[in-house]
Amino acid sequence: MSKYLAAFTPYEVKSSLIRVTGYKERNIEGFIENPYFEKPRYFANLTQFLLIMEALSDDISYPQRLNENRAFGSDESEKRGEGVMPEESAAPSGACDIATFKLNILFRQNSSWQGSVLWLEKNLNAQFRSALELVMLLDSVLSDI
Repeated sequence: MSKYLAAFTPYEVKSSLIRVTGYKERNIEGFIENPYFEKPRYFANLTQFLLIMEALSDDISYPQRLNENRAFGSDESEKRGEGVMPEESAAPSGACDIATFKLNILFRQNSSWQGSVLWLEKNLNAQFRSALELVMLLDSVLSDI
């Protein structure tokens, strides 16, 4: 169940800080910081990053999804817990940031995300129209570092 109603979601939890600590062989890893979390959430790969962000959006009810999740099999969607955060992974100690992004997901339409991402080190902002486009924007920065 959601901690917040959509109309009362605090502004502070609508943005997340993405601290990238590694991008070896185009495998992203790092931490997601959001006031909703008690402590930063570690992700070891792109799938974990996407699932954590999707679960966060479900948990805070912002932005609200316009499409229901789909799954193979008719009973699968009923078994899956909505808004449950993926299991925490053990974060490597001593990791330093190679890039930091401020992520704002404004809409969840057409089973994807739309919003903006700010690369904090260069103060460059870009809008994205899908989660894939967000991944491509992150890759354009991280592959040059």
